[in-house]
Amino acid sequence: MTQLKISGLMEVLKLKNKTAMADFLTTQTGADLDTAMSTVLAEILVAGSQDVSSSTSVPSLPQATASGALLRSEFAKRDISPNWPTVLNQIATLLSDADLKGLTLSSLSEFLSAIPEEIVDPFLQSVLEMKTGLISKIGILLSELDPMQGAVDLLKFKLQPLFADDVNANSTILYFKNVSLIFAKSFLTSKDEHLRSMISQVPEYSILAAILLVTKEGTTTADLAILDELLVHLVASNSPYLPVILHRLETAPAQLQSHLTSIIAQFYLSHKVEDLLSVIAQIVAPHEKLAALFLSYFTDFADALPVEVELSHFGWTHLKDTVDSQLATDPESVTGSVLEFLDKQATLEYERAQQANELTEKRRSLDLKTAYYLLELLTNNQLAPGLIERFKHVQTLCLQAYPRLINFGHGHDEAILMNSATNSFSVQVEQEMKLYYQKMYNGGIEIKEVISMLQRLKVSDNPHDQDVFACMIHSLLDEYRFFPEYPIDALASTSVLFGSTIYFGLIEGTALSIALRFIMDSCRQPAESNMFKFAVQSLYAFRQRLYEYPKYCSLLFEIPALASQPQIYDIIRDVANGRITSAQKPSTSGEQKSETTEYHEAEVPVKSLYLSLVVDESIVGDVEQDPTPPRDTSDRVLFIVNNMTSKNLSSRVDELKSLLLKEYYEWFSVYLVRQRAKTEPNNHKLYAGLVDGINSALFDSHVIQITLQQIAALLNSSHSSDSELGSSEKTHLKNLGAWLGLVTLARNKPIRQKNLSLKLLLIEAYDLGKLDVIIPFVCKIIDQTKHSRVFRYPNPWTLGILQVLKELYVVADLKLMLKFEVEVLCNSLQVSPDKIEPSTLVRSHTPDDFRKTAAIQSLVDKMARANIEDDQELHQQIPGAAPIFNEASPSNEQARINSPFENLRGSTSLVTHPQWKRIFQAALTKSVREILPLVVERTNSIALVTTQSLILKDFAMEGDENKLRKAYVNMVSYLSESLTQASSHDPLRESVHLNFVQLAKNLVNDASAFGELPTAINDNLELASSIIQRAAVEKAIQDLDDMMLPAIAARRQHREARTEQPYFDQQSISRYSLQLPEPLGLKLGGVSSDQFLIYDKFGRNTAIATGAGSVPVSSNVQLQQSPQVGLASLKRAGFEGIQNLPAVQQQQPQPLDQQLDAQQSTIDQSFAYLQQLIEGLLKTINDNREMHLREVGPDHPLRAFVSDILQVCGRLSSRDNVLLQVAQFTVNALFTSCETQLACETLVFLLDKLCDLSPSTAKDVTWWLVHAEDERKFNTKVMSSLIIVGLVPINELDISLSSSILGRNQNAINFGCELVTDLVLGESPIALRSDFAFVIDAIGRVVKQGEANAMAVELLSKLNEIGFSSSSSLVKLIGVENPTLKDRMGYVFAEWVKLVEHGGDSNETGKLQVAFVAQLLKSDILIKSENLVMFITTCVEMAVVSFNRELDNYRKIVIDTYTSTDALAKLVVKIIVLQEDLDDSRAKSLNGILTIMLLAFAHDHETHKSSFNERPYFRLLSSLLSEWSVVRKEEPSAASFDSQFYSIFADILLTLQPSAFPGFTFAWMSLISHRLFLPEILSLPQKEAKAKFVSLLVALFEFQSTYVKGQNIPEAITVVYKGTLRIVLVIAHDFPELLAGHSYQLVSSLSPSYVQLRNLILSAFPRGLTVPDPFQPDLKMDRFQEVTVPPLYEGNPGEDLGPLRKSVDSCLRASSLSLIKTIVAGLKLVDPKEEAGIGYSTVSYNVKHINALVLYLGISAVEERRSTIFNQRAPQVTLLAGLIQEGNVELQFQILEAMANQLRYPNSHTHWFSCAILHFFGSQTLWGNQIGNIQQLITRVLLERTICNKPHPWGLVVTFTELLKNNEYSFFELPFWKSTVELERLFGSLMKYVKAPAAHIAEGAPQVYF
Repeated sequence: MTQLKISGLMEVLKLKNKTAMADFLTTQTGADLDTAMSTVLAEILVAGSQDVSSSTSVPSLPQATASGALLRSEFAKRDISPNWPTVLNQIATLLSDADLKGLTLSSLSEFLSAIPEEIVDPFLQSVLEMKTGLISKIGILLSELDPMQGAVDLLKFKLQPLFADDVNANSTILYFKNVSLIFAKSFLTSKDEHLRSMISQVPEYSILAAILLVTKEGTTTADLAILDELLVHLVASNSPYLPVILHRLETAPAQLQSHLTSIIAQFYLSHKVEDLLSVIAQIVAPHEKLAALFLSYFTDFADALPVEVELSHFGWTHLKDTVDSQLATDPESVTGSVLEFLDKQATLEYERAQQANELTEKRRSLDLKTAYYLLELLTNNQLAPGLIERFKHVQTLCLQAYPRLINFGHGHDEAILMNSATNSFSVQVEQEMKLYYQKMYNGGIEIKEVISMLQRLKVSDNPHDQDVFACMIHSLLDEYRFFPEYPIDALASTSVLFGSTIYFGLIEGTALSIALRFIMDSCRQPAESNMFKFAVQSLYAFRQRLYEYPKYCSLLFEIPALASQPQIYDIIRDVANGRITSAQKPSTSGEQKSETTEYHEAEVPVKSLYLSLVVDESIVGDVEQDPTPPRDTSDRVLFIVNNMTSKNLSSRVDELKSLLLKEYYEWFSVYLVRQRAKTEPNNHKLYAGLVDGINSALFDSHVIQITLQQIAALLNSSHSSDSELGSSEKTHLKNLGAWLGLVTLARNKPIRQKNLSLKLLLIEAYDLGKLDVIIPFVCKIIDQTKHSRVFRYPNPWTLGILQVLKELYVVADLKLMLKFEVEVLCNSLQVSPDKIEPSTLVRSHTPDDFRKTAAIQSLVDKMARANIEDDQELHQQIPGAAPIFNEASPSNEQARINSPFENLRGSTSLVTHPQWKRIFQAALTKSVREILPLVVERTNSIALVTTQSLILKDFAMEGDENKLRKAYVNMVSYLSESLTQASSHDPLRESVHLNFVQLAKNLVNDASAFGELPTAINDNLELASSIIQRAAVEKAIQDLDDMMLPAIAARRQHREARTEQPYFDQQSISRYSLQLPEPLGLKLGGVSSDQFLIYDKFGRNTAIATGAGSVPVSSNVQLQQSPQVGLASLKRAGFEGIQNLPAVQQQQPQPLDQQLDAQQSTIDQSFAYLQQLIEGLLKTINDNREMHLREVGPDHPLRAFVSDILQVCGRLSSRDNVLLQVAQFTVNALFTSCETQLACETLVFLLDKLCDLSPSTAKDVTWWLVHAEDERKFNTKVMSSLIIVGLVPINELDISLSSSILGRNQNAINFGCELVTDLVLGESPIALRSDFAFVIDAIGRVVKQGEANAMAVELLSKLNEIGFSSSSSLVKLIGVENPTLKDRMGYVFAEWVKLVEHGGDSNETGKLQVAFVAQLLKSDILIKSENLVMFITTCVEMAVVSFNRELDNYRKIVIDTYTSTDALAKLVVKIIVLQEDLDDSRAKSLNGILTIMLLAFAHDHETHKSSFNERPYFRLLSSLLSEWSVVRKEEPSAASFDSQFYSIFADILLTLQPSAFPGFTFAWMSLISHRLFLPEILSLPQKEAKAKFVSLLVALFEFQSTYVKGQNIPEAITVVYKGTLRIVLVIAHDFPELLAGHSYQLVSSLSPSYVQLRNLILSAFPRGLTVPDPFQPDLKMDRFQEVTVPPLYEGNPGEDLGPLRKSVDSCLRASSLSLIKTIVAGLKLVDPKEEAGIGYSTVSYNVKHINALVLYLGISAVEERRSTIFNQRAPQVTLLAGLIQEGNVELQFQILEAMANQLRYPNSHTHWFSCAILHFFGSQTLWGNQIGNIQQLITRVLLERTICNKPHPWGLVVTFTELLKNNEYSFFELPFWKSTVELERLFGSLMKYVKAPAAHIAEGAPQVYF
């Protein structure tokens, strides 16, 4: 370019005219144009850079931008197109040495605006080639370009982005590549903070730019500090640009790679960002060098493992090598790290699968190959002991998270991996799996088909088949946690499938380990649980492979419950013990044999070692049994039993009956009894139902036989003295007992005596010392009688066994556990043990009885088998046994006569055939022996009681003891004989039959013998029965003689003492018998001859006359050659058991005189013997040095003496007389010979036990010790001991001793002082000061009169030192070394209780009480608040505890339950009365005390919840009312406090309302209706008092309403409602004004369901008001004067409306639809509440606001009206009508209900609302097409209240009657009442009633309608 052109260009530049510049450039071409353009642009960019001076000021940023844009437009107009690369290079050259001051934000904006848009990016790229300072300056200026300030907007240019296909979401210029590079280079050189800020906003652009820049120019890492920060920020934010950035890192310099890789690695180690790891791994994995560089930063294997695994996902192949090398050096650390990693990964994967968000996660799941490798690594290497359990958990978790692992590694991995992109299965696979299982459970396919299918799928190379297989196995294993919830049928099928998968090798490796572990865990469940059954069935399914798992079998062998399953347990045992190994696999045939025959082979017939248990060797009518049923049959039968439940029992039994043939009965019975019934008591009812369902007598026989065999086997093992049953065996025996009772007694079938005699078993166990085994067994059997109709208590058989148990309970010194068994049995049978009389079988038998019985039984059998000639030899084989047929006696003929069954009756072969006759005689003998004791005992107990009662009553005035005895002998003989005859026939008949069959079953082959057996039994039944009758009569006479002995003795003594006076028995005489006319009544002088004839006829009617010593033969039983058969002859005939009868005497009864003399002689002898024992005891005491009885050893002679004395006393028959003499002797010794403490303690102990044995003796002893005037009793040591044991009541002693002290008896004074000092002030005080209140008071009086000694003065001085305020002085009294405040308060209250209890209401006691309270008021107890709180709280707690303890078992004195509570109430009242009433101090004090009581009550209620006892608190509060009612009459000052007292009491009751304390509900209701509260508070003149009582009623109503939620009201609430109804009835009768005035509040709180209660409240009217008859003809309400008078009402309904009132008032002033809608919306509840009414269960509107609104409108309407004429246009009517129109049906109903609530007695409100209701019903214009609905609602409201029980409010009746009768309303022409038959019938009756009301109303009908 020439110099001229240059000069011209300079001139143009000076002008700064853009047009001129463009014109000049137009003239240039080629290189000149390029030079000119570069010069112009360089000057624009950097002003002054081309030496162009100008005085023009620098333009503003907007001006510069506009100027540049103008220049660009000029270029475009003139089509100026230079060579832009050349221009840009020249610009860089021109600016290389330029002063950068001219480079400004405006110049840069003007430059960028001037060049074409496509040249901007090349320019920015060229900037990077400029000098550093220029680059930095341009970079800074670029960052400051703000289009909002007028700068050029680079974002509008199409520049090259840094990231391809990226969106400039942040609207930043760093989005552009060259800008980012300029920024990066500028910042690296200038460190400008503005640049830092921009770079930090989009770090991804800056980092990539820096990487590019460093890669290009090699900038050192020292310049990249800011990039480190940005990279960390980018990583932390998990930027999506990371992959691109890291990809660029591959081409970066090594130094930069190392630097940035270390930053990323360090960040990952610090934060463990998993997604970052995935991104890094994806990038570095393909590059060995980069991967190794990245891994080099992870020195810890635990940190490196996740990185290596992630790298392996992207092709890195060194994972296995790395892990193996680490495993070789540190195996424990590696396995722990691998386990931790697997746990974490599997947990994350499982949770992700559960949340179904796998596809939303960017991070890859753990690769299936890697998971398999790591899991196998753990499986094949030994783990630390602490990791084993966690490994088991991880195994399960891995299979849940990676289900395809189930079949991975078994040859089909490629097919499995084809679908492994996700770890979940496809929907199609899931549905296919569900379909297969549904078919299996529904029976569509069998389990074996499922197994076959799984076998096919397992080996398939089809990916879909592999997924289905894995899904099915995974579902099976995953569902294990839900197996306990499965129905038993489904669980049974599942168990077979579960075990079959193992058996057929479908699961291997980890899946197999998990399956086996699941089975092991199930085996550890209770044996009766379903999961245990699952385990057994599963084991059974793969039993043939158990030998493969010896360690597993060893663990199973240690589980005790499996021992009950021998079909599995035997195999497990053999494998565990090494008897079966893999080389000894059991064969199928052998296994089948062992399974099907093991039960039968083990059940060898057992011969019981117990004589009372006999197991039949065979079963009558049995078929040949097959011990080996087919395999399919046995498996199916066992499967059915395993999976049987109560729900499917019927179907299972039907299937079982089809499989179970008769020849398999024994096999199945063995299995059922041994494997099920013996070990599964919880399923007994189920198995009994199975036995019932099979319904086969033969099967029942097999079950009972096997049960008895099992019982016999267990009992045999415990028979010897040195053998004991283990706990499991005892449990099995009890289970078998319960099972035996369930299949026999519970099914009304007997346990045959020949098989098992429970009574004899108990006695035999007693002899053998095996009661600990037998009693629980017997109790379990008898317990099942509660399910029986036949054997249920009081069945005689059951009662007899209970009596034997009771006898053992009493006499056998049982362990506590055995006593508990008996008590539990009685409790289960719902019979009190005290009501069971113990038998005497145990005490009266001898141990040889069983041996003799067995010998006799054996003899009978041998007699039946042998010839008659061998009888003598057989009898000699029985040592000491009396022969049944006494042929060894001197005279055979006489022996035959003495045998009662020698001469049998009848002509049957059993009587005529010698062999059968002997068997029949033996059967008769055995039956009589078995039946006689039970029948005699039962019948005689009835006969004795009846006879004694009648005789004593009828002969109360008869003094002749001979007539008395003759009468009772005749009567008891008759009753005993009759009852015995009635009771013995049926048992005898059955017993003879059974015994004969048992004796002859193996000996008699002729069936005719059994056919003639019933005839033979009937022929000889009377013969056998007569024996029992004779025994019963003789026993009854002898027992009754003993019972009547006192009556005979009394008559004899009367005759000897006062022969001139008639005899009169005051205890037996009845006043009614004296008032009856002759001959029924009793008269002085004894019974008349006519009256005695009745008892004489008893003797004539009896079959057995009563002789002196024998019982002649019955007249109606002809015994051939046997005129006399008594008990002695029975014994000689072989009935040894007869002698064991409880009260049958074998000798002749003595005459009465001799009996009385013998009795007195026995008493004297007994007392003499006892006296010698006591003297020996005293001598022993004197010879011993022990100080106390507790120090005497158990083998000491002293204890032996005491024991002998008590045992003798306990065995005395005439106990009371002897014990009284012994007690007198002991008392005398106690006060005369008691020199040592040991003597005192021993004699007091003895006296205490004597008094325990005889209540009458205790009474006499106590009276003497307290009241006798004998100074010997002034013995402090002895009296203290007697007080401790409770023989001397302290309060009685206090009164008695005080009398002696006041009588100036010095010994009594000294004794009193010593006693008080010892018991009250001693080191271990046992009494309170108030216990001796009278004694202390008496001593005080004596001291005041100066007549006392020093001891009395000293005692009073000590007592005066002890006050309420001196805690240190109370230490000894309390008996605690460091008494707490509570101890102190408890002592004070205990003193008060004793003081109140001590003297009743006497004046002296009253004075002491006043003094006590006065002292209490002066102490700090009532002054300090903390003391008061503690005192009242302690008092309440002690009172409640005392109330709950009715009897102190350690004392002889019954504690008064109510004393403490009454004392507390008295204390509160006296505190209130005795304090001065200053500044309402009484009210404050009462309120404070009651509040503290309330807090204690609340704590008790909350603590005990359902067990809370409300009675003590009710007693306390009611006593408070009672005490106040007494005080207010006696104390004039108390009357003025009346209103405050009842007001405070009402407040407390309101706090105690049932809603807050439901457990106090019934007591609370009793309190608010208490006769001393309700009338008193309602009689108070203050309105506040009545309002408080109304609050109580409201609380009661609301409490009930909360529980009325539906048709079924709780029973407790029903009781509460009845009580409420009675309370309201009382108020309505006595205080009707209360209900009338507060009806609005009361009705608003009532449940809508309580219609009658609402009517009762609304029916109340003030006293003095006469209510007209509502049914009188032509009654018109507006004719009555009362309708102008407003009613009584309390409350302010306007205030109750709240915010609604403003809208209501506005609507009354000017009605509008919007206001009405506002009111409707305000009445609506936010949330509907449950409140049951008639026909609805929820309420959507505020009923209380509706009631308030309706009443408010009624009040305002009545106040505004001027006459009784109803104004239909009144605003109140309009508003009500509007609300009904705008509301729904519910609101309409509630408004009409509220209006009906105002239909009460005659008043202005009743009249107005009646008119309103009638107007609404009859209006034809108000409702439009809704008129029918409104009329129905009105009718419903009125009808619901009318059809309930009375009373009915007067206004309601009048309104409804008017509605029905007035033809204007045409009620009976309306269609709705004919819609149903019920309504038509109801309204038809009403129509008849209202048409002729006079016929239904009686004249003079009362005006009260309730």
